[in-house]
Amino acid sequence: MKKSVKDTQAIQKEAAAMSATAILPKPVHTSVADVLSMSKAIAEAGDGSKLLPNSSIETAVAATVPPGPLNIAGMRLTLGYGESFSVKKLLVTVPVKKPGKTVFFRVRDGAEWEFPALILTIKETNESYLVTREIAETIPGLVRGEMLYLSVDRNANPILINVPLPDDTGRRNNWHESLLQAVIYSKTQWVRVSANMSAGCNNVQFATNIPDEPHWPEQSMDQLVEIAFRGKIITDISHPLIQGLLGLA
Repeated sequence: MKKSVKDTQAIQKEAAAMSATAILPKPVHTSVADVLSMSKAIAEAGDGSKLLPNSSIETAVAATVPPGPLNIAGMRLTLGYGESFSVKKLLVTVPVKKPGKTVFFRVRDGAEWEFPALILTIKETNESYLVTREIAETIPGLVRGEMLYLSVDRNANPILINVPLPDDTGRRNNWHESLLQAVIYSKTQWVRVSANMSAGCNNVQFATNIPDEPHWPEQSMDQLVEIAFRGKIITDISHPLIQGLLGLA
C-alpha cells in the first residue's frame, strides 16, 4: 500500500522529534552552555524553528539549578566591626537648656566656649529665639541676656546651658546663681543639678567615681549656636513673630 506525501512528512517529523528526544538528556544540574549546545544539535537534526531564544533557555536553566549552601558562619560579626565602616555622626540639633536632673555633665573651660546672647523666650510654646540688639530694642521687657556655655553629657551629646546674665543691679536670683555655680564646678568634674523647690535653688551633686574624660564636639562655638537656633534667628523686624508681638499682625 503506497503512502501519501502527507504520511511521509508526518513520519519525518516524528523521526526528528524522536531524534531530539534522544539527543537531550534529563538534566538535573545542566549548565547553560550544555543546553545551548543541545539547542544547536536539535536545530541541525530537525525542525529547530520552535526553539526558545538563548535568553529564555538561560532563564529556564537558572531556575532549575539549586542554590548553594548558606554560609551562616561567615555572617558572624567580629569585635569592633563598626570601626571598618566609614560612618560619621552628623550633628543636627543642639538643645539650649539646663541638663536634666539625672544627667551628669561637664562644661568646657575657656572664654571661647562661652556665648553671650539676647534670647527671646516664648513661654507658651517653650521656644527660644536668638535676636539682634535692634530687635531687642523694639520689644523691651521680652528679651533677656543669657550666657551660653558648651557642655556635654557622658554620651558626648552637646548641650548649651543658658544662664541668665545679672540684672541692672548686677544680681541674679538663687535659681540662676546656683546654676552658674554648677557650671563653674563642672569645668573640672562631672556634676548634675536638680531643683530644690523648698530652698528655691538648684542642688549640685558631684560624681565621685566617673573616670571618663569628656568628648567635645569638633564644631566651633559659633557653629554650635547656629545649629542650636537653626530657623530661630531673628534679624528683621518684619519677622512674623515680632510683628505679632508688636500687634502688627
